[in-house]
Formats: sequence, C-alpha cells, structure tokens
Amino acid sequence: MQSLTTRLIFIAVLALASTTATLALPDSDGDKGSIGSTHTPTRLGTPFPTPGPPDDSPYDLLVNALHGGFIAGFDYPDWTPFQFANVPNSPLQMAFGLDGIVYVLEGFGDLGRFDGQSGGSIGSIQLPQTDASPTDIAVAPDGNIYFPSGQQGAIYRYEPSTVGTPQVILPAPGFSGDNIEHIAVGKDGNIYCSVRSGNILRYSRRSGEFMGVFVQAGSGGLQGRARMAFGLDGDLFTPNGRRILRFDGDTGEFIEEFVNHDLGGGIFLLGLTFGPDGDLYAAYADGSNSNFGGVVRFSGETGDFIELIPPAGSGGPLMQTPVDPVFVPRSNPPSTPNIEIFPRDPITTDDLVCTANGSIDPEGEPVSYLVPVVERPKSVVSRG
Repeated sequence: MQSLTTRLIFIAVLALASTTATLALPDSDGDKGSIGSTHTPTRLGTPFPTPGPPDDSPYDLLVNALHGGFIAGFDYPDWTPFQFANVPNSPLQMAFGLDGIVYVLEGFGDLGRFDGQSGGSIGSIQLPQTDASPTDIAVAPDGNIYFPSGQQGAIYRYEPSTVGTPQVILPAPGFSGDNIEHIAVGKDGNIYCSVRSGNILRYSRRSGEFMGVFVQAGSGGLQGRARMAFGLDGDLFTPNGRRILRFDGDTGEFIEEFVNHDLGGGIFLLGLTFGPDGDLYAAYADGSNSNFGGVVRFSGETGDFIELIPPAGSGGPLMQTPVDPVFVPRSNPPSTPNIEIFPRDPITTDDLVCTANGSIDPEGEPVSYLVPVVERPKSVVSRG
C-alpha cells in the first residue's frame, strides 16, 4: 500500500503590517493554529486477512460500529467493503487526526490509535482516571485532539506530538451541571459543545472563555445530545431524528431543514461528515431492526438523497449502531488547492489562520500558491 502523503497544512498568519503577509509553518509548540511539521505515520501491527481496498482508491470511508467491536471500511467511490480494524472494547467515537492516525474513544475509557492506512494498532492512551466517560472526539486546526468529559463538564486536550496524558483545558464555565454530549471545532477554530438540555455552547479554544449559547434548545426543532459537523461554507449541521438541521455558522440562527427524508422503518441519523466530493454523509441506524444500519449520502448542495452505503440489496454488511463516518485519504491525487482564511471577522491579526488543502502537482506534492487576504479595508496578498 502507498504511504500517506496527502497533506492538510494549517499555517498561521504571522504578519500583516505590510503589503505582503508572511505565511510560515511554525514548530509544534506554537499556539496560533499551527501543528508543526507533518509526518507519515509508522505502519505497525499485522495486516488484516480480509482484503483491503484497491491501491487506486483515493479515499477510504471508515465507520465505527458501536456494538460490533470493529471499524468497517468502504473504498470510495465504489463502496467495496472491507474490515479496517478490530476494536474489542467498543469504538464509541472516532476521528481522523492530522498526523494520519485514526483516534477512537474506546468503551473502557482509553484513546485507541490506529494507522490510517493499514488499520494496525499503534497503542492506546489511557485517559484520566477521574473520568472514564468521554462522549465525543474532535480534531482542531492545531492538530490536537479534544474530547469532553460528559459527567464532569470539562474538556480535555491530547497533544499527539507529545504522546502524553490528556490535560483538562476547559473547566467549562457556563456548564451549569448540564452533561456535555458532543463536541466539534468550528471554522473559527473555537469549540462547540452540545449539552443534554439541547443548547449548543461555544468556548474559545485558546483561552477557554465561555462565549455563550450559540444555538438555543428547540431552535428549528433542535433536541438534546446533538451531534455536529461544520460544512465547507462554515454553517453548522446537526442531525435531528431523520432530519438534518442547518444553522448559520456565524450567528447560530436557524436556516433550514437541510435534509428531511423518510428512509423507511425506524431509521434515525447519527454522526455527519462532508466527503471529498462535497456531499454530506450521515451514519444511520434502524431502530426497528436492532439498530443495524450503514451510511446515507446526501447532496452537499441541496440535501437530496443520493444513495445508501452499502447499497440496498448489494449484500454488503450492515453494522449495529454505526456512529461516525470518517474519510481517510489513501492515495495522493492532484487536486485544486482549497484555501480558507478564518475567522471570517478577526478581531486582531493574531487571530487569522490560513488553511490549505490540495495540490496541483502531478505527483500530488505540496505546491506554492498565492492567497488573497482581506483584513477590514486593507487587501493583502499572502505567499505560502
């Protein structure tokens, strides 16, 4: 199999005083959205006997089966199924790190790590003994892993560069004893938490400051324990039964029911992600069939239903309570660079972060590019 060379580069804007801003990739100890040098993960563990996807498949779609003890894989875009990894301790939540590692919150309170290509185990990180009930996991632009302690109302940070013990970074002021259920990192780099009462709260990732209620419970029909995903446009999407609600990524105001499809049975939607094609993928479970399910694909532009994964009638394996669909790059195809500057309305130049994803090099290697950056009335050209 090919080594992981597709890169997701997060670059801090260091100076905007002149007509040209300097973009750099600082060391990993920087705290302005930088992750330091990227690296290819070491492939460890024994390959699974089940066949993996073909080498020319650009991505794997991974899905953790909450009650199955494994992570399923489907090659994109043909959806040929394969077994990615065994997780005997129950894979509760899952995310793909910027270091090429798949991070899994396991049932006994450990943070499992799996090679993003082979599925081989790279070992587990023991979570703090004060709380063995983390409820979700998210990756931030600095490459660090964040997860909430639902019972204590705290948020932990794990720094992959140190392979140390996760540390509490937010005592969650404004928590008010309401259990944190799910967590996401917005396009502004801040942390969003859904709580059992139904509210979605916002915190500063850098200072830990409570920034207020972002979405009120009941807005658009929003219920508690909402999972979250931010779209390419910065808006917030959250599943609500068989529906997917859309909220303004700046104000939190309800925009629309982006998805409202009757897929039959007792189907309800769980984790969301946007794929490399811009479409919206949602894990689904059928409550009338012991919560067996898979992934459903919707148009990222209109919310229209596209297909089920595995396809209906294909004989592909269904999973019992699939939770988090995650795309993992396998090959290194050239692509048009996707460049973003956030937050949209920075208070100071120190808050500006540039993200670049993609390559136009035939070998898929990173390339230089020009990025227009508009700061209030001034227009600056950034060279990376």
